[in-house]
Amino acid sequence: MSLMKRHAKTKIWGLSEPSQKGRASLLRHGRQRSVGRPIFLPDRHLEPSRTSILKMMLTATLAALLLAPAIPENPSFDYTGLPSIPNVAWKTHGVQIDMSTEKVATITSTTVVKNETAELIKTLVTIPRRRIGDANSGNPNFVVKALWNNLPINLKSGTGLPKGDKLDIDKKSYAYRSDVFEQVVLGPGQTCSLKVTVSIPFGRCGYEQKQKVAAYLFEGTQSIGLTSISYRYGGPTVFRLPEANPGDWGWQVGTAGVFKRLENFTPKGELTYITFYPGGFEKIG
Repeated sequence: MSLMKRHAKTKIWGLSEPSQKGRASLLRHGRQRSVGRPIFLPDRHLEPSRTSILKMMLTATLAALLLAPAIPENPSFDYTGLPSIPNVAWKTHGVQIDMSTEKVATITSTTVVKNETAELIKTLVTIPRRRIGDANSGNPNFVVKALWNNLPINLKSGTGLPKGDKLDIDKKSYAYRSDVFEQVVLGPGQTCSLKVTVSIPFGRCGYEQKQKVAAYLFEGTQSIGLTSISYRYGGPTVFRLPEANPGDWGWQVGTAGVFKRLENFTPKGELTYITFYPGGFEKIG
């Protein structure tokens, strides 16, 4: 069997009942969920304090489910994902991961939400900024750009964040997070859009980390009316069709990319990702 076939399979982690140690780790790194009362920030606190941000992150972590998303073997990669926008109705979320260059994946997403109440809503937009690496990787610091109703917003990151925690998938992998956030306002009955742009170098995974990986996370509790995700590749990126994960999503796969459309979708912490050998890689065996 070629190395390509041997290492294209995804290891599903967390499908069995975890140990006490594993349960504690999963509670730290499982799927983030927004729970409790809505987060509203008074006008005089437009910049959340360090304490409030840490409390928000702790609440989300404690509410995480025990099953963690599947992660590729021998991983080292950064990724972003579905934003968090509490207290509003989610209409659509569309994301495109462009992998057509040799070294970088460019992620662009548009989220449309609506305030379906007769009151003004102040809420906190949070955009995931995550990393899986080793004990020395440190928190991710890639740049996230965002527009709220086509106007730039000044994203902030928390201070005093943990420097990563050990994952139970192997002996060396750690998970890191340094999400960015900003308060936004929706008037009574108002529909608003959030546009996010991120460029992230391809990660590494697989046997001797010979494979490349690009990923996008879906976590939260909101139901989304219409969701679409596409990974675009071609040109110098790959020499064969990559594998799209989760494998049971029924992706539409073609020579230019993979695509999935979901209606009335509620995220369950799925980590979508593409693994591939870069163009010019010769099959062994």
